[in-house]
Amino acid sequence: MQTKNKFNSTPNQKIGDIYYSRSCAVTVHLYNIISVQPKILALKRGNTTDCPYLWNLPCGYIDWDESAGRAAFREVWEESNIDLYAENLNPNVQPIYVNSDPTSNRQNITLHYQFIIRDYLKNPNFLNCEHGEVVDSRWLTYADLLKEDSKEWGI
Repeated sequence: MQTKNKFNSTPNQKIGDIYYSRSCAVTVHLYNIISVQPKILALKRGNTTDCPYLWNLPCGYIDWDESAGRAAFREVWEESNIDLYAENLNPNVQPIYVNSDPTSNRQNITLHYQFIIRDYLKNPNFLNCEHGEVVDSRWLTYADLLKEDSKEWGI
């Protein structure tokens, strides 16, 4: 059995190249309101993930012994080093959207969560994630999103 992490959950096991995990994932829409301007956190996936070198939102599988909301908090921390507990947010909320279409991606179920933080001025970093999982991050405004090339996105 693997050791627990900062969030006291038991990570999914990897045997060879295969992860054994719960078939449920979380995706986090993290908004940062800076001087009334909303921005969303975008992460560029690395070469060890689905959709390598494409932009995405923080996301990942739920660990064996954690709730979906706590998984959302953990994924944000692992992939951006932003601690949503320190931002006084509550992980015990309902998802904003549930995708259970088996043809849309390889997850059986993806729960989408939305969280809003205010005036977070630090740059996100990926010091807590597995090597190669995230290679870049940025805060995007709605105008930035409209300019983005959809071919550069993994969602």
